[in-house]
This record gives sequence, C-alpha cells and structure tokens, in this order.
Amino acid sequence: MAIATPHPFHVTVVGAGTTGLLLAQGLKSAGVSCTVFERETSETYRTRPREWGMTLHWAAELVWKKLPKDFNDRLRSIRCNPFHDNTPGEDDFLPVCNGITGEVMLKMHGDSPIRVSRSKMRALFSEGLDIQHGKKIVQVTYSGSTVTATFEDGTGTTGNILVGCDGAKSKVRELVVGSEAAQMTVMPINTFNFNQKFTAEQALHLQTVHPLFKMSYYPETAEMFWLSIQDVPDPDKPETWLFQLMMSWGGSPTLEEMPTNEDRMRVFKERAQRWAEPWKTAGLNVTDDTEIYAAPATYWMPTAWDNHNGMITLAGDAAHPMPPHRGQGLNNAMQDASNLVDALTDHAARAYLGEAIDAYEAEMRERASKEVQISKEQATKSSDWKTFMDTPMVRIGMKRQADAVAAA
Repeated sequence: MAIATPHPFHVTVVGAGTTGLLLAQGLKSAGVSCTVFERETSETYRTRPREWGMTLHWAAELVWKKLPKDFNDRLRSIRCNPFHDNTPGEDDFLPVCNGITGEVMLKMHGDSPIRVSRSKMRALFSEGLDIQHGKKIVQVTYSGSTVTATFEDGTGTTGNILVGCDGAKSKVRELVVGSEAAQMTVMPINTFNFNQKFTAEQALHLQTVHPLFKMSYYPETAEMFWLSIQDVPDPDKPETWLFQLMMSWGGSPTLEEMPTNEDRMRVFKERAQRWAEPWKTAGLNVTDDTEIYAAPATYWMPTAWDNHNGMITLAGDAAHPMPPHRGQGLNNAMQDASNLVDALTDHAARAYLGEAIDAYEAEMRERASKEVQISKEQATKSSDWKTFMDTPMVRIGMKRQADAVAAA
C-alpha cells in the first residue's frame, strides 16, 4: 500500500462537501498543508442529479472570512438567485403561511438569510484545492503523532490529524465510535425533496408571496410544503428557472408504503391539489417523469469519542446530522469548519493538538447537541397542528440558538 508521509504538519480531510471544502480553503489560506479525499469519482461528483438549496444566515460572516480574498467578487455566484438582493424589512425573512388560505401566519426572521446552492458552493469552494476523488475510507490507524487512512482502492495517506467531514452517513464517524453507535435515529417524519422547472407563466406565479422561499402548513393534516427558487440562469427567461419543492409529514403513508416513484408522485399530487396558491400550481404541474426523492427525518446526537490525543475528529453533518426543519445544519457546519481552521492554524495549539481538539469538540458538542434537540422539537411539533404555534421556529425563528437565549 502506498502511503504519503506528512512533512511538515498535514491535515487529512475526508469529504469534499461544503464543510470539508471550507475547512481546506481556510487552512490553505493560512499556509497549512491539507489534502481532501472524496468517495465519489470526479465524474459523479460533478454530475450527480441530486441538488438542493440551503439557507445561509448567521454563519455567513464566518464563511466569508475563511475563503480566499480573491473569491470576494464571486461569492454572489453561489446564490440560488445571484440576481436578487434582499431588501431589509421587505423580504429578509421566511414567510410561513396557512396551507388552506395562503395567509402569512408569521415572518421568520434571520440574519440576512440567503439561499445558496449546494452544487454552486461545492464548485467554488473546491477551486485550487488538492482533492483526490474515488477514495472510500475503510480503516484508520495511529502511530506516534500521525494517523493513517486506508482507502478501498488499497491506497492510503498519513497526516497529523484526520477530520471526518463525510456527511450524515459518515464512515469516519463509524470508525471513531463504532458501527452501532454511529447509526442515526430515524424519526416517524417523511420528506419528499426534488427540483422542477415550469412554464414562464407558472414560474412567475410561483414567485408570489416571497421571491426566494416560502413555507406553508396545512392545519388539518399538519403537512409542510416548502417552495423555493433553486437556480436562475437567466432572470429574463422564467422558463429556465429551477425550483425546489419539499413536502413533509408525520405518520402515514410511510416511505415503505410508497416504494416506486409512481407511488410517490401520486401521493404528492393528491396532497398538493388541496393547497392554496402558489403551492397548488407548483404541485399540480410537476411532470410525471420527475424523480421524487424521499427520506425520513434523521439525527445523531454528538457524544464524546476518543480523538486519540487530537489525531481524529468530526465536523458538520458527520458530527451532528439534524432534521432540516429549522435551517440550522449548514450554519452549524460552517461554524465547525471556521473553529477548526482557527485551532489548526494556531502554532501553539498545534504543539498541543490534543488540547486544541478537545476544546473544539467541547464547544461543538455543546452547541450542536442543543441545536439537534431544537431541530428535533421543530420537526416533531410542526407535524401536529395543535403544537405548531409552540415550535422553536415560532418562538425564535432562524436565529442561532445562543443568540436566541441571549435575547430571551
């Protein structure tokens, strides 16, 4: 097995998602040697059909500070709609509407929220980095002050620290805490999540209520229907715009009761026809050949693990996957990456790596555990209309958990 020996201090990042890429960019800017290993091939990494948007709000400043300065004039390119700017007081919030009447029930405010594209973020953040594709990690071993990762293809790499940024189904998490302990908890909440284009007339209609995103709840069944802009290639050609649609509910039908895409399409359209506009138009005009991706809500509560004196740790969804119902996953992941950059670019901290990583994990674990719990509560209570008005979303909006507590 070919092993690359680190000299000098070297960071191994497993996972080329937004967390791993921001970490790598921050380290590169600070002059710290770093290599990113991604399980997908370069082809599937660029062409995989799944795409979705994320809401970046309180962590935006952390992101901008860790990216190279020459990225500044290109940051707009990661937005779902790069031609739109939020107007304070007019559209710097997420409207939450009654699914029967369409009435705006509340405006969920955040810190200048913007919708960003997962694929656009990965494309920009990966520029200039040392990324090796087709690397599925299977083993981790430790020797002295180094950690070695072995990949499925028989190759390996050695560094001073390995950071698992490989997503909610993290293999690194499994290697750190064991296969059974690494399993996520599955909630009895089901979600459809997919993209769709519409005619120019329909696309313009879908921009009513809010130009970026809007969420609605159906009181009689406590179903949630999310509608947002995903990509605007040409602002003058609405027929080219791509939208993200997401529907979530608790109980029946379960995903097991909808094994085929035809089953999922039937359920989706049966439910969508009851909705107020513009959700009804969006739902009924989804084309029958559209793939409807389905998944349950899941989470994993970050627990203490053996970081082998700072030689291995986790960040982002690998460390704390959470339900998406309060829009906190990306922002907490970006804070993880930012905090790790600070820890690993401090020469004194690197001399005492175990203490630095212990401190990183203590802060991350406390912050993320609270947010996982809050997001669980949001997912559960929003699946029952009787408890909807007591959800964290209603009480504290999209604010960072610590800021919400301070303001209370």
